[in-house]
Amino acid sequence: MIGFSSGIDTITYTLTVTCGTTATVSATTVITVNPVPDAGAVAGADLVCVGDTISLTDAAPGGTWTSANGSAFVSSSGIVLGLSIGADTIMYTVTNACGTDVAEHPIIVHNCITNVESVNEQCNIKVYPNPTNNEVFIDANDKIGALKITNTLGQEVFDGYIDTRTTAISLRAFPSGVYFINARDRNFKIIKE
Repeated sequence: MIGFSSGIDTITYTLTVTCGTTATVSATTVITVNPVPDAGAVAGADLVCVGDTISLTDAAPGGTWTSANGSAFVSSSGIVLGLSIGADTIMYTVTNACGTDVAEHPIIVHNCITNVESVNEQCNIKVYPNPTNNEVFIDANDKIGALKITNTLGQEVFDGYIDTRTTAISLRAFPSGVYFINARDRNFKIIKE
């Protein structure tokens, strides 16, 4: 017997015997078909800074959150804390009588620097002011080159090539929140108020 969908159903078995006379016997039982577990899909950002948190969600009820390795910690409510630089996979697991299903969400834990002085010491780039209301200025000792800005959902909101040592990027059209600027293979966390 195979259940095609979850719910309650009635099974009837009928046996007809003909041996001189015809006799029919039936047996009926009610069964419950349990659903196969479905962990759904994890939603949320895929970038987190060391020491910062992001929130992940999953519409499937009753699951548990775990992380695959030590780069991030995830709480029972889906709050992810970046612990160390690297890649990690956050898993949401749903288990019932019919088995287990796991939804996976890969994340990257970055070393996001917001202190201008430490940015200067590490890679000769200044990103300021931070936080900012309107624009962010970027100064470097050489041309900046490829520049990308992503939001906390990992969506790219700016992608360009800066052929100068200094630039100003307007954030006026961006909603308030945290943004990551990638310049010269370094990531900088900026807060737009």
